[in-house]
Amino acid sequence: MAAYRLLVDHYVGTTYCEAGSVVSDSGPGAILPIGWIPTTACDPTDVQGVQNFWNAGPRGQSDADPLVVSRALAGRTGRCACSLLGAAE
Repeated sequence: MAAYRLLVDHYVGTTYCEAGSVVSDSGPGAILPIGWIPTTACDPTDVQGVQNFWNAGPRGQSDADPLVVSRALAGRTGRCACSLLGAAE
């Protein structure tokens, strides 16, 4: 059994899960499909969850919403990422 506390809202298949929910892949009320790869926005709460999180490896922002990222970068060619976040160039 792998269990996670969600740090942000998630859609798992067609099920909406709110931030702060604890979800698992087995037991009563299991929401996650077996083999679900945890996102960077969840906190594993058991040994199997930690192992699955570790096995997923580093992803940075690869699971971020691409539409949000593309809107943030639209029309900002030639500027460093720091300036997009409001930091000094």
